[in-house]
Amino acid sequence: MPLEVQHIKRALLREFQDRISMEDFEKKDPTERETALLSRAVSAKAARILADCTSDEAAAWVIDGRDDFGIDCVAFSASGSELWLIQAKWKDKGTAGFDTEAALKLVHGLKKLDNRDLDHFNERLQLLADRVHGVLRLPTCKVNLVVALMGDGRLSVETRNILDEAANEFGGRGRSVEYRVLDQRDFHRAIQEDLEPQPITLKATMDREWYSRETPYKAVIGEVSADQLARWYGGRSDGEDHDKGHGERLYDRNVRKSLGLTGVNQTMVESMLGDPEGFLYRHNGITVQCDRVEQEYHAKRAVGQPTTLTLHNASVVNGAQTVSSAFRAYERDPEVVAEAYVLVRIICLEGAPEGFGRSITKATNTQNHMERRDFIAIDTVQSEIQKDFSLSLDKEYVFRRGELDPAPESGCSVTEAATALACMHRDSSLAVRVKGSTNALAVASRLAVALHRTGDYVSAWEIARAAGHR
Repeated sequence: MPLEVQHIKRALLREFQDRISMEDFEKKDPTERETALLSRAVSAKAARILADCTSDEAAAWVIDGRDDFGIDCVAFSASGSELWLIQAKWKDKGTAGFDTEAALKLVHGLKKLDNRDLDHFNERLQLLADRVHGVLRLPTCKVNLVVALMGDGRLSVETRNILDEAANEFGGRGRSVEYRVLDQRDFHRAIQEDLEPQPITLKATMDREWYSRETPYKAVIGEVSADQLARWYGGRSDGEDHDKGHGERLYDRNVRKSLGLTGVNQTMVESMLGDPEGFLYRHNGITVQCDRVEQEYHAKRAVGQPTTLTLHNASVVNGAQTVSSAFRAYERDPEVVAEAYVLVRIICLEGAPEGFGRSITKATNTQNHMERRDFIAIDTVQSEIQKDFSLSLDKEYVFRRGELDPAPESGCSVTEAATALACMHRDSSLAVRVKGSTNALAVASRLAVALHRTGDYVSAWEIARAAGHR
């Protein structure tokens, strides 16, 4: 089974094994039952991708079984004006196809639904009949025929002609019928996106001096009170119904997490509490990246006037120690911390070229002592290895300094992985370098990256085996 298919299989079973009904397969061979479950799970995942629904909703819309007339899942839009009729195919080797016979079955199912001929459909469809009729009776409804394949998604000319003819026959007079294909790449992309942290939205009020520029990319630089930074991290502590804070997730795009109460961080806490008004002059400021900025003015719409910025998909890419220190100071005396200000540079990545954000992260992280290991955190391969660990092994892989190392039974850190890879490599000098210097860990880690880029992929299984976890 190809690695990509393994990832998808594990993810589908985790998401839908306890949600999709398999009562009709209770007495069947376990292998046959699992194949049927995976096929149904593919149709449910397609519903999630297309209709933006929950896992429970998608599972409830699966009608695959006897008398499904070529329709494995029926999905509905939130507006109630769009319908997806999904037929799914699963193959362990990632070679599932969709032939003319399958296309004719799907079109036949559409025809029966459109004619309100539901008497011969199974009970699962009967439960959805009212919703199906509600969509189809709308003069401007949209119906989508969906082919969901664990394969490359290529359809023959004859198969495409059948689907095109169905679209022309059932569309028109205000309503439309279209078809689309979801293939193995679409499903692998979807399960990877499921692992991404939920986007963070931050609010930054600048009630003192600030300025902005619009070209080539939007940036706003101004003073933000330290208590706002503290609330970004830990939320309010006064019992009000506000956001609870985002903690270490604030630094997901940073090279490292907060490092705890180090000597430098303790000095920042004391400086903020001892001389809040002077803190701005002694501190370099922080950098925040975001994908989009919304700006509201409290009174006059002009640069320098009080304003509140809403930062969508935001991350602190330089200043993790400052934000965490502000939170620790805030816990001790929130009123004093509100008098301290920090220079905040907000950079919007909308319209910026690929890699621009990573270059800013690397360039700005010079205030505290940096280790060579820190910069591997912004290499996308490390994130890919982390996802591979989760999808293939259901284990953790941590690579940012400041993150807690997982327990041995739960995964490993980049330090452990890099050391293991160096020791197993045919070049024994790598193991010697790792033993002699912690900075050499970055060398071993780059070895994994280099192998990945040359096509000799270092998978989670290989790393885990080298580290003694398999």
